[in-house]
Amino acid sequence: MFYKWLLALLFLPQILFSQEIKSAFYRENDLWGLGSANNPITPATYDTLIEVENSTDIIARKHKASYLVNTTGVVSEKGKAIIPFEYLTIAPQNGAFLVSQWVNGETRCGVLSSSNDPILSIRFKSIKPILNLWEAVSQTGELKLYDQSGTVICGVDADSLSPTNTNNYLYSYKDGKVGLLTTSGTEISPPGYVKIDKIDRKWMATPYPTWEVIQGKDTLHYIADSIRIWNNGTLIKGYRYLYYLEKNNERKSQTYNSIRPTNDNLAITQRNKSFGVISISGRVILPTKFQDVYETDGLLYAKQNNHWSLYDSLGTKKTVFTYDSIGTATEGLFPILRKGKWGFMNRQGVEVIHCIYDTPAVFKNGKSVIRYFGREGIIDLEGNWVVKPLYNAIIDYSYDFYIARLEEQYFVKSYLGEIIYFSTNPIVIENGSFKEIKPEDETKTYVGLSSDEDNWNIIFVNGKYGFEGPDGLLKVTYRYDSLLPYYEGLAAFKLRGKWGFIDRYEQIVVQPRFSEVSSFSNGLSKVKKEGNYGLIDKRGTFVLKPNYDDLKHIKNKVWLATQQDKKGLYNERGAVILHPLLDNIIYISDEMIIVVKNNKYGVVDSNGASILPRIYDFIGYDSDHNALLLKRNPEKQIRIH
Repeated sequence: MFYKWLLALLFLPQILFSQEIKSAFYRENDLWGLGSANNPITPATYDTLIEVENSTDIIARKHKASYLVNTTGVVSEKGKAIIPFEYLTIAPQNGAFLVSQWVNGETRCGVLSSSNDPILSIRFKSIKPILNLWEAVSQTGELKLYDQSGTVICGVDADSLSPTNTNNYLYSYKDGKVGLLTTSGTEISPPGYVKIDKIDRKWMATPYPTWEVIQGKDTLHYIADSIRIWNNGTLIKGYRYLYYLEKNNERKSQTYNSIRPTNDNLAITQRNKSFGVISISGRVILPTKFQDVYETDGLLYAKQNNHWSLYDSLGTKKTVFTYDSIGTATEGLFPILRKGKWGFMNRQGVEVIHCIYDTPAVFKNGKSVIRYFGREGIIDLEGNWVVKPLYNAIIDYSYDFYIARLEEQYFVKSYLGEIIYFSTNPIVIENGSFKEIKPEDETKTYVGLSSDEDNWNIIFVNGKYGFEGPDGLLKVTYRYDSLLPYYEGLAAFKLRGKWGFIDRYEQIVVQPRFSEVSSFSNGLSKVKKEGNYGLIDKRGTFVLKPNYDDLKHIKNKVWLATQQDKKGLYNERGAVILHPLLDNIIYISDEMIIVVKNNKYGVVDSNGASILPRIYDFIGYDSDHNALLLKRNPEKQIRIH
């Protein structure tokens, strides 16, 4: 309710709430006054007049150019000041007035009676009504509960309170956990549960899940909604989408909506729609106030007011200017965009090449192609022109010459400006030298390269595929509808819509009878026949018959099979490891395979033997720390009162 009044006062200064007007207001020169234009009670000097419900009092804001000033008060229907015009906002609550003041760049709150007597002094960070009580948070974050007269009932170790559906009881919240206390200040349970309900006159609490973290021979136990291992024993613990750092059961950071590590020492934080950075110790490197933040190589890019700045890993700002964009560094220089033009800065934030270019650039061997006033040239790391910007495009500059196009002419030039070669035909780099692409060459297209030692190229000529050796000699005539590169001595070919395999001598080893094939790996090919997948060996014999919706090769010669949305495992001989009866399988190693069925997780080995029973609600594997994370949800609620 308080926030609705605040919005009305701050952003709708000339609009009255749509309620029955008991007092007479008039408007003059876009300002309001009491009475009427013909019979004014007060001059029209107010931006806003709002009647207080069930009262003759009126909340009024005096006209000022800025709203971040204390110009709000309360007057009677006769225009007499009841509460002086010393406040930023005023809202009626619990038969009193909840007020705020702007003091030294921050908002402070208090409560006044209708006769301007202080109930709670103007010193709190926030105040809100809860039932017929006041919840007040001090500038240091301490929360206390007060009665209507302003007498403290108790202090509460919580972030906030809310009413329950039962009189005389309140929920307390801290770091995403909920607790219970009475309105007289007796704590029934500190915040520690997912939720608390009153069932059959009993207060029942739902605990958070329990976790086991198994690393080697050590097993650690935790309670949280989610956990993630960061580094050096630090955990990111989550409760109801709120997260903080913990190490050795000691909290290390503030609470955030997300904590996302970017390296072993830094993590990007988010609170609402703002971003910041903390260290693994929980120290704030950048406060959570930026539009966006990302980290590369220990440097922090932060966006504020739609402009970017660069910070080091300690949070020290490196840039003098702010930029529209900052790119990723190459050879120690960051591309930067300012006022529509690109330049470069070093890791110290110094703008070493001024923002005068049309495009960003990537440096390679101390040089970069860049566009300047619509033409391309080459600059060095100091911004000196190695090749002046004369060309429509610079195609390659990887060697001791460069290839450029000017209008319809292609040039090969030395860096001294000598013309080595020129042509109206395109010029490309091939095997460390340049080559002119003549019109007659364009009928031949190089499609792919075989993995075997002799490096035969797949070529496409007149709508058909064949193989050509590195010497340019034809090895396999271009007679096929499609080809895959040679692997393990065999190449897949397609004729008349079906796939088979040929050897190096173009002898058919496996007849074309499949609608899909994969190249051979470890002596096996995945093939599709009549809509289902299977495995064949190099003789074309089925190792695993085509009975599966999908097959996926995973580690150590193991295949994951899917059949009617159920999954199983087979080895390279087609022997069953796990029958396709599971909802999911996550293969970690021969000794660790996570299996899921009916939303329950377990672990088996490559022989199908159970390592951990299928009783967990989640099992995850952290490869960075070689750890298993096992989660079990609570089976039932517990009674707390």
